[in-house]
Amino acid sequence: MSTIIDQFLRRATKTPMKTALIVGDQKRSYARLTQNARRLARCFSARGPGLRIAIASDDCAEFIEIILACLWSGHTAVIADPDWPASALSANFEGVSVDLLITEDKAAHPLQKVLPKDIPVLSHSTLNNWLDQSPQSDFTPATDDTPFLIGFTSGSTGRPKAFCRDQHSWATSFDASDHELSTQQEDILLCPGLMKHTLGLYAVLYAVLRGATAIGSRHFGPDGPEDHADDILDIIEDQQVTQLALIPPMAHWLARAAQRNNRSFSDVRQVTTTAMKLADTTASLLKTHLPKARIIEYYGAAEMGFITIAKPDVPVPAASVGRAMQGVALSIRDPENNAALKPGEIGLVCVRSPYISSGYLFEYDAGGFRVLPDGSVTVGDFGWLDDSGNLTLSGRENNLMISGGHKVYPAEIEAIIRDCKEVETACVFGLPNPVWGDTVCLATAPCSTDTQGLSSLCFDALPPERCPQVHFALDAIPRTSTGKIALAALRDTLGDQHGAALAEMTMGTLKTARQAQRFLRPTDFAG
Repeated sequence: MSTIIDQFLRRATKTPMKTALIVGDQKRSYARLTQNARRLARCFSARGPGLRIAIASDDCAEFIEIILACLWSGHTAVIADPDWPASALSANFEGVSVDLLITEDKAAHPLQKVLPKDIPVLSHSTLNNWLDQSPQSDFTPATDDTPFLIGFTSGSTGRPKAFCRDQHSWATSFDASDHELSTQQEDILLCPGLMKHTLGLYAVLYAVLRGATAIGSRHFGPDGPEDHADDILDIIEDQQVTQLALIPPMAHWLARAAQRNNRSFSDVRQVTTTAMKLADTTASLLKTHLPKARIIEYYGAAEMGFITIAKPDVPVPAASVGRAMQGVALSIRDPENNAALKPGEIGLVCVRSPYISSGYLFEYDAGGFRVLPDGSVTVGDFGWLDDSGNLTLSGRENNLMISGGHKVYPAEIEAIIRDCKEVETACVFGLPNPVWGDTVCLATAPCSTDTQGLSSLCFDALPPERCPQVHFALDAIPRTSTGKIALAALRDTLGDQHGAALAEMTMGTLKTARQAQRFLRPTDFAG
């Protein structure tokens, strides 16, 4: 199997002048992308072998150039979110021993103040000057077992969990995608999601490696994607987009916008989604307004890659996330004794796969990714298999929530709230939301502080997407006969009372909450 960079260079040699990447007003041909990646690789290598190059950046062409440079020269890209608090980013980067950080202009100064002095911090505006002044060095191209990506996933203890992927795991995954997708050189793929998340980076790289044109967009970041759905539709029309890579909330907003404006797009022939199950209503709208598109759904995890696939030519039960991807072996096991369960029995979803990460760099806890005694791995999802091998998910270990594609652990937030002396009891849980998957809710009782104070605690310690979206200030929290919080009763009561309002929550509502640094109360979105 050839390395990822070998595949890229073959494409670049065949079509050097073709547009490989468009991000906003930035455009890169295959030749320009190659030239810039080589220059970065040579400058990185002059600082030493096997560096860890951190990227905390929103979407830009430089993001992909840095990734390609690391793939080419054997350095490791460390990807983090520039919207995280500076203290959280600093803890992450120190934990993985970062050698160089490239970030947004807005984040450079705060990070310089908290990072060790020996870690150079470059902003996008200073990167080119640094490259001009830096020595360059020849380098030996990386092999497929070279670690190339360190990413972070949320953890239940408050400490981020860093996982590592080598080139082989992604190269194998790209090859498997070839069997399921029909991406060709003529395709134009739009990924409105952010490249700092696995789906965005994977989709853009895959398109470029297959000789297609990849379009990234800043519209579907944390600044209000619903407000920009019409803009995305304009890009689809103007650029004659043929493929879309989405998470279900994006698909929901685009489908609703297409319905609202009565727009159809016959050029789009393929839509892929991942992170959570696509709602039936969203799928129906997509079929109406993208009449020629195959809709393909993946289930997976950043640490494990794609696990199952559901596609139109292989019918699956409505609630199922599909069958195992090529090369993936699924089993359902008893969480207590690791015994294999029969079809129809609910247990822990366990996976054997060539796409799995090489492990965590930090100590992980029992609620996340872990290796089981038989060598299979799990991310803590529960589900069951039918006789045909279709997987249906039924819940998550340790009450893990997935909100808009982001993992959120209750214990992480509750540990922060416990530091507030004005709160006697706090409970974090999810309520169903057809767009988000879960609405992250906080219930407190009694609570002598205002919502602003609790909000500040969370926003100072966590990225915005992992903060509670709704605060229920209660007189008392129900408990079982043994004194434990009656989570099921609490969830049922509040869900019944406020379910309709929660279901109508939009990114615009969340945007307001983030800007104001406060939680939403039910009255903020009632009606």
